[in-house]
Amino acid sequence: MKKSVLICLLFVMTIAKSFATDIVVEEFGITPAYPTITDAVAAASNGDRIIIKNRAGNIPWIENINITKSLQFLPFDNDTFFVAQGTWTITLNAGQAVTIIGMKNTLGGIQATTSTGGPKTAQINVHGCYFISGNIYIASSAYELNATHNQLDAGYVYASFGSICGNDITTALSYPIQVYNISGTALNDTVFIIGNKVNCTSTGYSGIYTSNTVSRYQIKNNFVKSRYMGITTGNSCNGTNLIYNNTILLTNSSSSVYGIDVYNVGTGDILEIMNNVIDFVATTSTMYGINNDGGNSGTVNVYFNHIDVAANYPVSTGFSFSGNNTTSSAITLANDGRLQVGSAAINGGNPAAPFYDLDLTAGDAGAYGGSYTLDNYFPLFAGSSRVYLNTYPFNVRLGNTLNIKGNSFDR
Repeated sequence: MKKSVLICLLFVMTIAKSFATDIVVEEFGITPAYPTITDAVAAASNGDRIIIKNRAGNIPWIENINITKSLQFLPFDNDTFFVAQGTWTITLNAGQAVTIIGMKNTLGGIQATTSTGGPKTAQINVHGCYFISGNIYIASSAYELNATHNQLDAGYVYASFGSICGNDITTALSYPIQVYNISGTALNDTVFIIGNKVNCTSTGYSGIYTSNTVSRYQIKNNFVKSRYMGITTGNSCNGTNLIYNNTILLTNSSSSVYGIDVYNVGTGDILEIMNNVIDFVATTSTMYGINNDGGNSGTVNVYFNHIDVAANYPVSTGFSFSGNNTTSSAITLANDGRLQVGSAAINGGNPAAPFYDLDLTAGDAGAYGGSYTLDNYFPLFAGSSRVYLNTYPFNVRLGNTLNIKGNSFDR
């Protein structure tokens, strides 16, 4: 009996050693804590969690961090940030993942180098973080990026694969959201760009830009402010792609402005543009609503969109189908992009049941309409855990299996 108990205890101890370890970082830390984030990263093993206490007075941890292991980074206190300053550079092999939750970075951002794996073989997750001056720049197609519920006051998000959901992004330097892929390897994959507030303050950039993607994409329920183009998609599509329920406000520009600009949709591919709202404020030149920029050999359908009557060219010719668009009414938006009472876009989306609002009334056009309403994502930093993406069928047939997938994080 004693021998059996001893064997069981040794077995349990062996299993325990294989579990991930929580490593604490605190100012002037002594064993078992670590005095810097760099020291903690060096000591960590794949799968460990690094839990970071703030320095006295919330002075930032001023370090450039290099990460080559599967690690998680979390604040020590619940429902708050750990404060850092510096660039975090991630270099992973296939099968590895890094998750950063609750970072407040005062000057710096997150970037990734190339990986030894193929397309989308490593993962980077950035959840609930606040970048005062810095970017999330994942240029290598080896990484899937899930960037959710972050605030970037002067930065942008750049990725090849993954999901960009529920972020508040302002930049004058680039596209606030850019998805670009040069791997040339088609994957059975979808990029989700859903529920973001985007403000592009410089003339010459689009609020959301996709190009050369080898994945399908869904661009839904974003509120985009831009001084040039709201949403631009080109050299893209690998199957059926969706631009649904976005609200686009084009402002303060002396150059031509475009709500949604489309070019080079490939043969056999489909792009659906539906339930979008496009408004113009203080623009002094040519205004385009939904623009065909040429080179489309696939199918582009444009319907149930609402474009302000001020547009010089509300919907271009040359699309595969264009119908049920409203172009004769003025659109007035509140500061947060909500439709003002009396707008034709209220209950003015596609009337089919799958596009109803959450209260089961006819769907509104724009960012606050339909199941993925922008209200699902804001305010930011309001709770310890968030579900940032649900995927499910919009039509359920009796007798069929209902498959629902949810993605979430816990601060």
